[in-house]
Amino acid sequence: MFSPHLNKSVGFPSTWKTNQQLTVSSTQTDEISTTENECQVLQAENAAVQTDAIIPPAVGSSSVDESSLLDFLRRITPKVLEELEKQNRSVAFDSYNGINEEEDHGTALLHTLRWPGLFAQGVVTGLSWSSTGAVVAVAYGADTHDTWCKHRSAVALWNLNRWEVNVYDLSDSESVAPVMTSFCGGSGVSCLAWYGNHVSALAAATQGGHVLCWSLNYAKQAMTLESAFIITEEDLPRGHRPGINSRSPEGGVGITSFSFNSEDPSVFVAAVEGGSLLLCTTLKQLPSSVSVEGMLCRRCVASHLAGHEGRVISVQCSPHHRNALLSLGSDDQLKLHSLLQPNQPVATLYSEAPLTAVQWSPARPVLVATSLFSGQVNFLDVCAVQQQQQTQADAAGEANKPLLSLPPLEKTAPVTAMRFSHANSTLLAAGDSLGRVRVWRLPTNVVSPHTADFPRLKAALERDAEL
Repeated sequence: MFSPHLNKSVGFPSTWKTNQQLTVSSTQTDEISTTENECQVLQAENAAVQTDAIIPPAVGSSSVDESSLLDFLRRITPKVLEELEKQNRSVAFDSYNGINEEEDHGTALLHTLRWPGLFAQGVVTGLSWSSTGAVVAVAYGADTHDTWCKHRSAVALWNLNRWEVNVYDLSDSESVAPVMTSFCGGSGVSCLAWYGNHVSALAAATQGGHVLCWSLNYAKQAMTLESAFIITEEDLPRGHRPGINSRSPEGGVGITSFSFNSEDPSVFVAAVEGGSLLLCTTLKQLPSSVSVEGMLCRRCVASHLAGHEGRVISVQCSPHHRNALLSLGSDDQLKLHSLLQPNQPVATLYSEAPLTAVQWSPARPVLVATSLFSGQVNFLDVCAVQQQQQTQADAAGEANKPLLSLPPLEKTAPVTAMRFSHANSTLLAAGDSLGRVRVWRLPTNVVSPHTADFPRLKAALERDAEL
């Protein structure tokens, strides 16, 4: 690790007095030539303006009591943080959307349609829009008869973009050649509906209690009966059984309206004569003694819902939530139901004026359109109705206050049919008992969905189930 070392000094001679060698030399370069030229510049002028003298703000030295400021901040900070936390938990502005000033929020009556060949006592019995929203189809019929019905039904099609009108007389089989036909058991058809979210599955409900489901083949122009169901008197609640005089010859009870579930096409709700609402399923296998076109009809009723005291005008499953359901009855009550709690409605709207039609908005989950006997159309927030009733507010006051109202025509008549355009949710068609059809453009801030709409509807349905 250690080795011997000789500690001996080392040095070298100084050289700072050594003489330096210098050499003088020179070089020659070319002579630099210069040239002088004159040039003319633009004439310049000076102008003066007078401005106010800028006086700098006086910044005085002010004394700050830092200890007093610190005491104030210590005293007020906990209260400010507490209020900010309350605002953070609040849901008061969950459904508030800022209004875009560039959007059109006005209401406009775009068209008033009336078929010139409308027969006496002709009323609008149905409305439908094409998938593009350009064509509106209007069905005409008669709702009152003194004797056997001899009225001719008709369908008029208006192209709102090009103003083409086609009218079909359905009773004239020679001039109207249907693409596909099928037998409905000999009873009048009360309503039709596409189900399963496609146009190849069609269902019909009849006044004889039948529910018939077809599959359509457009290439072969044929429709095949896939399943048949029947609702009998035994399927109704005991207090709502109409008796033998109201039954069809096959034993079925007339269906006034039906609607398929938006998420599960095997589930549908049917409204029958007498005001009963029935939850049905196409998966039920209990047979009956009735057959349609050689197919044995099955019993389809699974359970009962809270019905109406009178005829059910319309029943509609929500297009936004599988458990939400609307029903409108001749007792002037509009009910919001939950399939999770079928025994009692989530909310009930009581109307002093008779209600004639109802429609779910295809875009906004909590918005429904209702029509009055006077021809007025109102737009309601169904969750607002439910919340007002839970807080025991005036059910006929704030709870029923519409978000928007469409006035009737000068010559008033009951609205008999309404339909939103699925291609453009700002368009609504409403037909009345005088055969007139009004096409409205609605404000976007009313029909457009708000961020809190679906959570509010979901919470209302689940809250009712918990209660």
